[in-house]
Amino acid sequence: MKYRSVQLGVVAISIASISILLLTMFFFYRVQQRENENISHITNEQRNTMVDNIMELKIEQEQTPVFDNSAWDELQDAMAQKDMEWIDVNIGYMSVHYHAASVALFDTDNKLFYDNIPPGNEGVDYYSELRLPAMFRDRYKNIFYAVKNDKLFAYYIYKIVSADDILTRQEQETGYIMLIKEYTDSLVTEFSRSLGSVKMHIALNRNTLDQAELDNQGNYFYHFPLNNQYGNPVAYLYFTASNEVEGIFMRLLKLMLAIFGLVLLMLLSLILYTQLKIVRPLHKIADVFYTEDVGKISGLMKDKSEFGVLSNNIDNFFKQKYMAEQMHKEMVERNKKLTDQNDTIERLEYQVAAHEGTIETLNRHIADTNRDKELKEAQLSINEQMLDEQMQNIYTLNEKIDNLNVSIKMYEKQLVDINEVVSDNQNYAVRLRNVMQIMVTPTKHVLREFFVYEKPKDRIGGDFPFALKVENWVIVGVGDCNMQGISGAMLSAIDIYLLNEVIRLKRLSELRPDRILNDLNNKIQSTMGEVLETDIMRDGLHISLFMYDTESLRGYYAGSKRTMVMLRRGEVSELFGDNLSVGKVHGDKSFNCVAVQLEPEDLIYMYSDGCTEVEGGPYCKKLLAINFKKEIAHRQSMPLSDQKNSFREFYENWIGDLVQSDDITLMGFRV
Repeated sequence: MKYRSVQLGVVAISIASISILLLTMFFFYRVQQRENENISHITNEQRNTMVDNIMELKIEQEQTPVFDNSAWDELQDAMAQKDMEWIDVNIGYMSVHYHAASVALFDTDNKLFYDNIPPGNEGVDYYSELRLPAMFRDRYKNIFYAVKNDKLFAYYIYKIVSADDILTRQEQETGYIMLIKEYTDSLVTEFSRSLGSVKMHIALNRNTLDQAELDNQGNYFYHFPLNNQYGNPVAYLYFTASNEVEGIFMRLLKLMLAIFGLVLLMLLSLILYTQLKIVRPLHKIADVFYTEDVGKISGLMKDKSEFGVLSNNIDNFFKQKYMAEQMHKEMVERNKKLTDQNDTIERLEYQVAAHEGTIETLNRHIADTNRDKELKEAQLSINEQMLDEQMQNIYTLNEKIDNLNVSIKMYEKQLVDINEVVSDNQNYAVRLRNVMQIMVTPTKHVLREFFVYEKPKDRIGGDFPFALKVENWVIVGVGDCNMQGISGAMLSAIDIYLLNEVIRLKRLSELRPDRILNDLNNKIQSTMGEVLETDIMRDGLHISLFMYDTESLRGYYAGSKRTMVMLRRGEVSELFGDNLSVGKVHGDKSFNCVAVQLEPEDLIYMYSDGCTEVEGGPYCKKLLAINFKKEIAHRQSMPLSDQKNSFREFYENWIGDLVQSDDITLMGFRV
């Protein structure tokens, strides 16, 4: 029936909507409960420690550019000669490159010598209250904070000294270099999840901080002051943590209530529709049977619906009833005639007696049927017993599932603890690698024009660039310890230390790449011992090493399973190393040296094996050396700074959605 189909459809939709609503509410309740459990595992002391570590790393990252650029002999000469073009190229670029609000130079009399303010930061008085000589005293750097135009700025100021004094900073300064960065509240966004949804905020006065602490009573709250150049607090950083899923649940609760109201409205509509289209016609039909007045349903008989068909059938029923009454009258008259037919009935009784045998047969059949019924009832009892046994098995299985859920929660907690240990190890490896790398990091003091592009497979890898200047000789190289992640970082830190020690202990007349690699091979063997025979060190160190005289342009190259690409006037050439691994050379084998005469403006490219063997492209294959050299030749007319960005974009497109298969390190420089 059409009305029944509509009714069943609306009821089905209503039941499905209510079921989905209840399941959704239960799902968000479980997610919120799980989020509360995860956040409860992190204590406030752990959050405080993690926040302090994040802020310490952030400050170290932001002050490193100022530290690296404050020890140039060229910078001292440029300030003495007032070479503003050189200063704008080598110092002014820091504003955009490090997203600074200002980069400035001051002389020792506290006078502004040079500043570079990117567009959008003009109109702020950054320097009027500075008293630089009084701030430093015996220190070589000063970091403090200031509020300008209702914005918070961090000041990183270093003394300008000779490049030879980059670590001790004991030499008399010739000026000061300053980098100013604006602080925003997005500092710990990427760490928010691991800290339990921690968010950073900035309060420019104590009243704002006190109000924030009052608003967050009962929740996580941690703060520390930011001092100005005089040691007085000018602003405060404070951190809060809350369950973000709870807010999502409350917002979705309104939508769920709206859906529930819509379902309720549909049910009311169904009731009204049923009242108008079904109940009222049924009442009219019922009245016809009480009053026998067919005229009450005359309107329904014109309807083409099921009620119209029923009304016409009722009309026919009453017509047939009238005819039956007439027939009853006729039958009464006929009964009189039947009395005369008794003789005929007696004859029929004789015939009935003859059929008694047939009746007995039917009785026996009924008895057999009763026995079958008893057998079926017995089978039904057996089935009920089996059902009880199955229900008992289900209860036992549920108890086992509950015990298994408890074990899963214990394993989840152990996994969280393991992840914290791995994170601590990664942070330690990063610090150790950075300490070793700072001694040999390529700078403009060593190479006049260069770029270094690094893309480790994990957070940190086993590749490392190397650049060092000894009198007129420049020594550069790229190493690959054939490991990734924490292991690669630790091994590369050891290799950098040993390589730097080998170069430091040799006289200038003994410096050559092949001799350096041979001594480094012996150093690694004597230092690492039996570790070299393990699976971790089975491949040793692969490195390309090149040195040249900046005056005569004589150069020497030696490599461990690596080549060096040289580009001269558009032609690409390649210098090959030995098929040996540093740390794995024994007996009478040793590394050899290749001599080359350089020309001004020659381009040199040194790289790790990840540059040629990383998988990607449309067919998910290795790049290979021949295609890598084509990419180098394609970019020969670009400035080196643009080449770095171009190579970064190329490798990101090449790898695409694949998992990076190896660490990538590429260094290029101009002679």
